[in-house]
Amino acid sequence: MKDLGWFFQEWVFEAKLPNYRLEYKVDESNGKVILSGNVIQENAGEKWFMPLPIVCKFGKQVGHMFVYANGPTTPFKMELPQKPTSVELDPDMWILTDKTSTKKL
Repeated sequence: MKDLGWFFQEWVFEAKLPNYRLEYKVDESNGKVILSGNVIQENAGEKWFMPLPIVCKFGKQVGHMFVYANGPTTPFKMELPQKPTSVELDPDMWILTDKTSTKKL
């Protein structure tokens, strides 16, 4: 059984409605494609934790991954199989939030 104490602390006892922003860039070098950037949480607690879905599209194929945001800013870096045609934070709106946005740097 998983411990869901963090969830109840944030969503029941603290009851904040955060904003999420994904700022990212895609770099290609030495035959590797690297997606990196930051997830910014605003209007949330200092230690607010949230697994956030990121969807990368590669033409007709779609890749799903998570960034585990913890605190106001969470840096991330991951290798992709190829250069994506698009990257989006929570496109299916699974996360309860006031506003979600994605910005390519």
